[in-house]
Amino acid sequence: MPTLEGIRTEIARLAQNSPALLEAETHTENQCRAIALAQQMRGWFETLGYRFEKYEVWGDSYFEWIINVPTRRNRYDRILIRGIEGEVGLKDVAVLRSSVEQQRTDEGWLVTARRIARTARNEVEKEENRHLGCYTFDELIDQDADFSDYLDWLEAEIIRRQIDTKYVPLACTKEEIDPDTKQRIGISHYSDRDGWIDGYIDMWLDDPAKEHISILGEFGTGKTWFSFHYAWVALQRYRDAQKRGVERPRLPLVITLRDFAKAINVENVLAGFFFTQHNIRLTSEVFDQLNGMGKLLLIFDGFDEMAAKVDRQQMINNFWELAKVVVPGAKVVLTCRTEHFPDAKEGRALLNAELQASTKQLTGETPQFEVLELEKFNDEQIRLVLSHQTEAATVEQVMGNPQLLDLARRPVMTELILEALPDIEAGKPVDMSRVYLYAVRRKMERDIKSDRTFTSLAEKLYFLCELSWEMLSTDEMSLNYRLFPDRIRRLFGSVVQEEKDLDHWHYDMMGQTMLIRNADGDYTPAHRSLLEFFVAYKFAAELGALASDFTELARVRFQINHDAAPVDYNWSAYFSRQLNTAGEILPTPALKGFVSESLEKLKGTFGQAPLTKAVIASGKLLLVKKF
Repeated sequence: MPTLEGIRTEIARLAQNSPALLEAETHTENQCRAIALAQQMRGWFETLGYRFEKYEVWGDSYFEWIINVPTRRNRYDRILIRGIEGEVGLKDVAVLRSSVEQQRTDEGWLVTARRIARTARNEVEKEENRHLGCYTFDELIDQDADFSDYLDWLEAEIIRRQIDTKYVPLACTKEEIDPDTKQRIGISHYSDRDGWIDGYIDMWLDDPAKEHISILGEFGTGKTWFSFHYAWVALQRYRDAQKRGVERPRLPLVITLRDFAKAINVENVLAGFFFTQHNIRLTSEVFDQLNGMGKLLLIFDGFDEMAAKVDRQQMINNFWELAKVVVPGAKVVLTCRTEHFPDAKEGRALLNAELQASTKQLTGETPQFEVLELEKFNDEQIRLVLSHQTEAATVEQVMGNPQLLDLARRPVMTELILEALPDIEAGKPVDMSRVYLYAVRRKMERDIKSDRTFTSLAEKLYFLCELSWEMLSTDEMSLNYRLFPDRIRRLFGSVVQEEKDLDHWHYDMMGQTMLIRNADGDYTPAHRSLLEFFVAYKFAAELGALASDFTELARVRFQINHDAAPVDYNWSAYFSRQLNTAGEILPTPALKGFVSESLEKLKGTFGQAPLTKAVIASGKLLLVKKF
């Protein structure tokens, strides 16, 4: 291990089950039943930069140190630490007071791993004992590692997404691989009788030999919802232990990787998460110590969203960058789309840490990795998730339609299906892309207010398509509200040169285009699959191959010359409008259909980079059959 405090932490973790590891300690220290607590506390204090005086006392069930805690330049407080094995009681406070007086320290702290009697807490709250304190080790950590704002955010985010009330348990599978032949010899299924995937992750958390687990799933199968759901469960356990003053379970940290697509290394990811997103003043050394002490559960959601376009070796490097946090004592969950790996066998090899990074600094001894794969919904799960969102008659209607039932096996599709149900009932074609089409149209139409809107459905569609393409092609998965005016000027040109019009368009695009906003004012499509749908729509239109029913969405716009016959446009020309001398938009003939852009234009969009599997899958259904 690279640091002294890391070694001390690992010794403490193992000492609880392996007393023989303590033979290197002094005889007196070895006999102290609080040795595991002592090792963890020493590592923590060293990480914080506290200096230890030579004073040391070791008893059967306690130890004493004196540490120096810096207060300001060239000044420090002398603190007498008394660590206790078991419950801290009233007598321990009296002994601490006596030791503080004898050693003439500024303060005295009683510290235990788990329990403090109410009498002891009441005693240190008295005025004459204001220089004394009683802490569990977790409470002591809170003094220098405050996660309260993050925990409030996590709870609010889970409630905002309604995960606390609408989450439906997910099943998963795990392949068993022969270690010699590397061939699959069996598959374990974990469903309701095993406690679903939650039950497996619970067992994994309790297994000290396992440090990292990857959760794979096709798009829309519930990876992000599970990440937040399990964090919610862990948060309830954590806060309950915090309230009762007992030793706390791991603190869940949900790190959404789409927010850090441009991060070069894991240090940048963590710095962005702690400092930028949640204002947690945590140094890398403190994080490493907490991680190694087993205080954190790291959940990296969306490995496939770290970058939209990466080569094989870059994907391997990205994995090993995140794996830097996998150290003894750590527990790390990583979610990823199944389709992110072109070859299933190689994807499994990467997530099992069998493929090495190209960078020397990222290689090392293989940690204990394993892989789960989410299963799609069965009929009972579909019925349950629909019951959270609609009435019984509608549930039965969906359950009785084989096409809709098949689409609903992906959790993300259920809300879209309900949104698209009126079009489906009218007899329109049903496939995945068309459900997106019907849902997008109805959602956007409903969001348009009854009062004046400055942008039509077609212009909103154009904005979303171009914004989605920008996000995928630049690996920037969100757009801050301050950047909206610049994008609107670039896309709509002269029609928004007036500042008041720009403001109106700005708020139209923010509020009526299926974008969701976080607390920092960053806007992004509600789900990555929506982003891929809009990119597929743009490419099909640019190729002149967009099916007629999809083209209809682009026909709904203002300032149409109804006296002229509909004409064909290419994608870019259709949304380029002209003004008359009075500054009004000139009416143009209606859209008949889209024709292909020039080859030069296509090279900069459709031909810029290989398409992802998800965009290709969406695009196939948008194309006219002859193409």
